[in-house]
Amino acid sequence: MRELVKERLPTFSSQDEVNVTFDFVGLNYYTAYYAANANPADPDHLRYQTDSNAIIKGYSRVLAKLSDSETLDDSQRITFHYDHLQNVLNSINDYKVKVKGYFAWTFTDDFEFTDGYTVGFGLVHINRTDNLTRQMKRSATWFSECLLKN
Repeated sequence: MRELVKERLPTFSSQDEVNVTFDFVGLNYYTAYYAANANPADPDHLRYQTDSNAIIKGYSRVLAKLSDSETLDDSQRITFHYDHLQNVLNSINDYKVKVKGYFAWTFTDDFEFTDGYTVGFGLVHINRTDNLTRQMKRSATWFSECLLKN
């Protein structure tokens, strides 16, 4: 990494490393690659590359893939979050994992690096042809009801 970013990467003393503490550690997964040696990056052609090859090791069920459509009736997203939350609960009960929260990806339809604004992963749809009006998807209603009940 130092070869790639040079002096922009900070250096830390041994004491600095001991003093590091975390208030929060989040886990986001949606790629499935093992770490391996890579060819040196070409600084003139850096790019963001991702893969939707999700592996949910540690969860007890394999989940359905979310649809890329921006439909307001997004039952697949509800199933996705329900199954994830069920598996989080299983991890808490079966393995005593200390879970402090769960984040939905994402609150509103967002910009995806590889797809731009063409996919709608959010709980809230943004109509990009009608003054950016927002409309809650069915999953947003489900998610808010789930939070209120639990």
